Amino acid sequence: MLPLQTPQIVRIATRVSLVAALSVGIGGCHKKATPSLHTDVGQSTQTGSPSGAVNHPPERVIRARKKTESRWAAYANGGYGVSFRYPRIYAVKDEQLDGSDAHEAAIPPDAYEGQVLLARVEISADMYPQTDFEFAEFRVSANRYVTDNECREMVSPEENSKPVTKTVQGIVFSGSRHAIASADVETEWESYATYSNETCYQIDLVLTASPEGFQRKADLQKIWKRLDAIFRTVKIGPVKLEETVDEETAITAFTAAPFAINDVPNAYRISWDTRGASAKQIFLAARCSPEIAIFQINAEGSERASFPCGVLNSLDRLTGSITLEIENESDSTNLQELRLFAGGVHAVTGATAFAVPPLPAAEEHEGNTEDSRNGSILYADMAGVVQKPAI
Repeated sequence: MLPLQTPQIVRIATRVSLVAALSVGIGGCHKKATPSLHTDVGQSTQTGSPSGAVNHPPERVIRARKKTESRWAAYANGGYGVSFRYPRIYAVKDEQLDGSDAHEAAIPPDAYEGQVLLARVEISADMYPQTDFEFAEFRVSANRYVTDNECREMVSPEENSKPVTKTVQGIVFSGSRHAIASADVETEWESYATYSNETCYQIDLVLTASPEGFQRKADLQKIWKRLDAIFRTVKIGPVKLEETVDEETAITAFTAAPFAINDVPNAYRISWDTRGASAKQIFLAARCSPEIAIFQINAEGSERASFPCGVLNSLDRLTGSITLEIENESDSTNLQELRLFAGGVHAVTGATAFAVPPLPAAEEHEGNTEDSRNGSILYADMAGVVQKPAI
């Protein structure tokens, strides 16, 4: 026998049913107004909620964005004020932490002395097995020992290259695009540069493929876009520069002349005069062919020390002179180039070039060392190159 339903029980049951119905109705409306994964989190969505209510984005959208963010890592170099982001799946090498030998060896041979490779991101062939893809790299380097003009010259277009410009985070990078193709290797690269913080920042993007022997082709355009995506995250912030003299930097004299000293062949006196810089900002660099060796000698020629080629040698003086002995082991005359750098508020450089004859034969060295110093020398100053007879 069913229990009697009193009017009070009927009223309670009716209220429960009404609440349940309202709950289902509200839940259905809320589900209908839920934005998709493609909806911008910051976009307002009309849900019919009361005025003043806050429509929070679904939690699943936030989780998806956090997952995406975690796929990228950050690199930052406080000393040079440069930073960028890159996918974690790629290998990044902080060249300054790996050691000086590594980053010095990776600098292009046509770069100016003082250029330092800061970091590089590598995409290896293992990520695209059994395809024509070989290698891709994003590279950042910096040089505090060049002028603004020299910075842009390093990446200026040459024959068979095209000019390129890119604005990243409000910074304008200019440079050139290159492509080289042969029967078994195809290489494309772009080199960009910008000048900030009295420093030249260079960005290189490189991609190499080897179609020979592979049936499958990798999506090289997609790989290039990944390099470009890293580039577009580059930021350059301010850095604390060394204290400089509050005067415009200038090189007022820079000369090289043959110097007769005892029995030392091919000795040259290098003289300079600068202003607007500190003594520790004056450097001299020599670009040498493999047959050239340079030594710094004293006034008597009795002591000498190696003067390395291709590096910045500190002079530690605003004005002065040094004597260099240049050994030319080849059979012909070589053109020797020297570059003087003076840092400061606006860095400047000067260059000089002169002809160095080959070392005399052993029998001639004892009989007549004077003849070995005859010939001509090229003096280069800020006005240009002028040929003068040797002294």
